[in-house]
Amino acid sequence: MGLKSDGTIVVWGDNGSRQYNVPSPNTGFGAIAGGWDYCLAIRSPIWASAIDDPVVHAASVPGRLRVLSVAPNPIATSAEILFETRESGPVSMTVHDVGGRQVTTVDLGSLGPGQHRTSWAACGAVGLRMPAGVYFLRLRDVSGGSPAMRVVLTRGMLK
Repeated sequence: MGLKSDGTIVVWGDNGSRQYNVPSPNTGFGAIAGGWDYCLAIRSPIWASAIDDPVVHAASVPGRLRVLSVAPNPIATSAEILFETRESGPVSMTVHDVGGRQVTTVDLGSLGPGQHRTSWAACGAVGLRMPAGVYFLRLRDVSGGSPAMRVVLTRGMLK
């Protein structure tokens, strides 16, 4: 599968599981993911989900925790998260699926002000790898939480 810059989808392969069945009209998509025998496409705006967070650019909110980057995105196995804290204190990261269910929480410890790095290995709370799809990362510290960051996981479940 491929997502073109104009929001349309292109597909190729043997079509053994009807992967070529792109919804009509083929416009307005913002994220895609595919696994061994399925495809997932989400229409824009893809921030409309069970994660209730207004679309706010993190840099525009002074005094808040800011996620500076999530890379790579889409991810195949893990992502590195670069973030900045404004105050000293405990920091945690939560990951939710597109249905709003919490996948995992990671305690990042007590951090001082400044830039920090952490990673998400695309695993849930019990260490199992998550299926391909759209996930939302959010960091929390003493000043509150960051806006949810959308992450697309491109690999299917491990067999």
